[in-house]
Amino acid sequence: MTQPFEYIGFWWLPDSPQEKVSGILKFDPIKGCTLDLIGTLADIYEGERERYFELIVGVTKDSKLVSLLRCLEISYGSSTPGFSRATYSIQTILVGHLFNKLDDIVFSDLNLSYTYLNEWVGIAGFKTEEKHNEKGHFVSKTVSYEFPKEIEARIGDCNIKISFMLNDNADVNKVALSQKTLISIHPSQPASFDTTMSKFGYPLQTFLTLSIGEAVHLLFAEGKTQKVYFDLPDGSVFLKPIEFFRPLPESIEPNKRLQDYQMLFTLKDIADIFETCLQNWFSKEEALRPAYELYFGVMSSKSMYVQHQFLSLVRAIESYHRRTLPGKYVSDEQNQDISKCLLEAIPPWVEGNFRQSLKQRFKYQHEFSLRKRLSNILDKFTSMVDTFLDNKESFIEAVVNTRNYLTHLDKDSKTFAITEPIELYNMTQKLRAILEVCFMGELGIPSEKIIAIISRNDRFRSLRKN
Repeated sequence: MTQPFEYIGFWWLPDSPQEKVSGILKFDPIKGCTLDLIGTLADIYEGERERYFELIVGVTKDSKLVSLLRCLEISYGSSTPGFSRATYSIQTILVGHLFNKLDDIVFSDLNLSYTYLNEWVGIAGFKTEEKHNEKGHFVSKTVSYEFPKEIEARIGDCNIKISFMLNDNADVNKVALSQKTLISIHPSQPASFDTTMSKFGYPLQTFLTLSIGEAVHLLFAEGKTQKVYFDLPDGSVFLKPIEFFRPLPESIEPNKRLQDYQMLFTLKDIADIFETCLQNWFSKEEALRPAYELYFGVMSSKSMYVQHQFLSLVRAIESYHRRTLPGKYVSDEQNQDISKCLLEAIPPWVEGNFRQSLKQRFKYQHEFSLRKRLSNILDKFTSMVDTFLDNKESFIEAVVNTRNYLTHLDKDSKTFAITEPIELYNMTQKLRAILEVCFMGELGIPSEKIIAIISRNDRFRSLRKN
C-alpha cells in the first residue's frame, strides 16, 4: 500500500462483460485511488446517468486481474465530435481476481502488516557467517535464512498468528533479501475484509498502538479465498493471495523506525503471556472502549492542542474508573431516597429551572468525584506510578483544579490551575502514563514486569525529571 502505481487496461461491469471501456487505474498511498475512463460505464436513461457502482472489474495490459470496490463518479464530460470520459473515486482495489458480486468477496485468511510491526516483534531468520584466511583477509560471506517459528494465539473461534514472509531480488551484481512480519488472521468462517478487520484487524491495530506508543497504521493486506486457487502436482491446493490497496493517512511515516526503548513494550516483554494479553484485550474491548477511544484519539492527533489532550485523558481516566472500580458511595436506590429527602427540604419559593437543576445534581451526587477516582487508581497501581510521580496528592490537586478551569473557564479556578504550556504538557504526559499503566494491568501484565517496562522506556524516564 505504500508505493504508487498506474495500470492501463480494459474495465467493465460484472454483468456487462461485453461492454469494455479503456482507462487508467491510478493508486497513490496518500491521494487515494481513481479510475480514468475514455468512455463511460454508465447507461443513460432519460438524461440521468448512474454515478455509483458497487463493483467494477478489469484486466491490465500486463494481465493483472483487478476488482474495484465502491466506485463513485467524481467527474464526467463529453464532446461532439469526440468521446465521453469519466473519473471514478475507488474505495478499495483488489488485485488477483475478477469478482462478479460483493457477496463473493469473502476470505478464509487475512495477512496484515502494520507500521513498526517488524521492530515490535524483533525476530528475524537471517544468519551471517564470514570466513578469513590465515592472514586474516576476508575470503567469503554466507547469508542464510530460515523462517522463524510462528507465534499463535487463539481468540474465541479465531486463530491469530505472527508469521513471516521472505522477499528476494537478485541480479548479476547484487542480491537483496528482506523479511516482512505479518499478522495472520484465520476466522472460523470466511468473511468479508471489512467484517474481519472490524472484529480482529482493528482491535489488533489498537493493541499495537498501545504497546508501541505511536499511532499504528495498516501497510499491507492480502486475503485468501477458496474461490481462487491452483491445484499443485502433489494433489494439494494453493490459495492464491488477493492483495488489497487503500489510501493511507496523510500523517503516516512508513519508513520511520523505532528502537525498543522508544516503545511502551515489545513482544519480547510479553512473550510468555502473549496469548493471555491478546485474549484480555479482546474480551475487555467492549467494556473499556470509551476509555480506549479517548486515549487513542489523543495518540492519533499529534496536532491536537495540549488543553484538549489533557481534557480527553482526564475523561478517559474517569471512564476507565467507572468500568473497573466501584464508583458510588451508596447504591442508586439509596440515592433516590436521599434525593427525595433533599428535594423535600428545598424551600417552596425555589421554582422552575433552579429547582430542576438541583434535582439533576442530586441524581449523581453519590458518584465519586474526579479527585476520588484519581486517588483510587493511583492507590491500585501505587508501586508503578511511584516510579514517575513524586507527590500524588499535589498531582491530583493540580489535575482537578486544571480540569475545573479548562471546563468552566472561570477566573476563580484559574488561580490554582496549571496553565503554563510546558507544565500542562508534562502533566498531560503523566496522565497518559497513568492510563498506559492501567491498560497494561488490564492486559494481565504482572506489576513487576510493568515496573521493568516503564523503567526502560525513554518517555517514562523523562517524566521523572519533570
